[in-house]
Amino acid sequence: MAIKKWIPWAGGIAVAAVVIGVGTALVVNQNARDGAQAAAGPIETDAITISDIQGREFTFDERPERIAAYLSSSVELLLALGLADKVVAIDETSKARLSYTDAFDDVVTAGVSSAEIDYEALVAADPDVVFVPEGTAVDEAAAQLEPFDIPVVVLTVWHTAEWEHNLDLLGELFGVQERAADAKALTDRVSELLGRLDGVEPVSIYYESDVDYSTRAGNTPHNAQLVQGGFDSIAADLTTNDIDPEFILSENPEFITRQLGDQNFTPSSPEAADALFEGLLSRPGWSDLAAVKQGNVIVYDTWPLVTAGWNFAPLYYAKWSHPELFEDVEPSALVEEWTTEFLGVDYPGDEEYIHTLDEYLTR
Repeated sequence: MAIKKWIPWAGGIAVAAVVIGVGTALVVNQNARDGAQAAAGPIETDAITISDIQGREFTFDERPERIAAYLSSSVELLLALGLADKVVAIDETSKARLSYTDAFDDVVTAGVSSAEIDYEALVAADPDVVFVPEGTAVDEAAAQLEPFDIPVVVLTVWHTAEWEHNLDLLGELFGVQERAADAKALTDRVSELLGRLDGVEPVSIYYESDVDYSTRAGNTPHNAQLVQGGFDSIAADLTTNDIDPEFILSENPEFITRQLGDQNFTPSSPEAADALFEGLLSRPGWSDLAAVKQGNVIVYDTWPLVTAGWNFAPLYYAKWSHPELFEDVEPSALVEEWTTEFLGVDYPGDEEYIHTLDEYLTR
């Protein structure tokens, strides 16, 4: 397909290239910028211009028909917006995490993840556009695919702050604005509910990933979601995810959450949850922690929280941190609405993913 894209250069030069097929350049115009305004040739009236979250602008002269995407949350969003039939390549990790749908069974597997892209398989899939998350993969992928005139667009769906931007980008590029608006309307209801936390004192929390004594530092999107949900992480001032066991004891958090498995739709077994509880409670000094004494320990599979671009995570956190304010709210109802209406799958229910200390002690 023909693609026209404007690429900003550091030296103040803009290049407009019209490309048809793979590697055949028809026109290249180079114009010097006059201050902040670039002098550019005319753009077709039916051209579609998008800007990713890094401010990189792309103009397509027609809608892409072949998509490659890396990161399971991005692939899921494509599915939710009805674009699965346009996807020609994804990564192995995304295939595993989206095993609940057969929409990608016959799609090319072009690498393990965005950190391990199989460029030979990717180019062979002949995508019109490639979506990758922010990070080192962007520059590498752009450099690898530039000779084939395949644009690399940043799509980082785990940033809840960029959710609306990503929906607008995909809606505009693929003409699915109405579907994108429906998705936004659903997640906007989460934002409205979180308004109940305005002016409320946060609850201290120690969040642990699926690795022992590994948390999320204060400069991460995950910490921002904890804050949105009424928590104050004891790791908020840390710059590394590694945490000292003695630091946890000294901070004495009021709440503890521990991630049970990966971001898979298939939940872990109750036996796996029990084994993890047993391990946590056997840690030196943990029986004296406020969170343990008050029964505020949750072990969970992350899927209900991370689906829909992590938008439901703050609502779950709010339900846990301030249950008295959310007695009438069940986050699972919104998750079920998302899974059935946007992903075409039945949600198994929170009880399959989320396990409390009280449940463990009474089993």
